[in-house]
Amino acid sequence: MAYYSIEPWGEYPADMRNGILAALIANIHRKKNSRAYKPEDFMPREQDEKPKQTVAEQAAILKSIYAWAKRKGLAKKKDE
Repeated sequence: MAYYSIEPWGEYPADMRNGILAALIANIHRKKNSRAYKPEDFMPREQDEKPKQTVAEQAAILKSIYAWAKRKGLAKKKDE
């Protein structure tokens, strides 16, 4: 445990090293007035870090699906 705090091993340190390199290359080629990239921008996220959808976002998704189905003639009418 003490050694890990000094010299961590595993996927996270490897991802951080690759993130540093990717950020370096991206920052070299970015436009002058754009935001600087960080190593975290290039690191994979954990599964539970996904942002949760709000009820409004879910409603908007359902409305767009219904509008698509209505255009295709797939939406059922209320009286059916």
